[in-house]
Amino acid sequence: MPSSDFRKLSPEDAATFLGGFRNARLSGDLCLRFEVIHKPRAGDASPAVKGTLWARSIPGGQVLRGELTDAAGASSLRFMTMKNGAERKVWISLPG
Repeated sequence: MPSSDFRKLSPEDAATFLGGFRNARLSGDLCLRFEVIHKPRAGDASPAVKGTLWARSIPGGQVLRGELTDAAGASSLRFMTMKNGAERKVWISLPG
């Protein structure tokens, strides 16, 4: 879609939109399983990276937990985030 199809927001409208997005809450819990494959224009595609995201709204904000695995299926990254309108925190699991 060409960029001319989008309305340019004023600084005030942009701040309002961004504030609403940052404070939006999920209406329920969710679990999303996905697979990402990098397919460059030239060369071979990279091996698939699989992952799972869990999200939940809690009284203090939202919690997101994620796990990514490498091409062999071994855990390569585990993290947890907590966010609300005023604060964001991230924890990353150490190997093992």
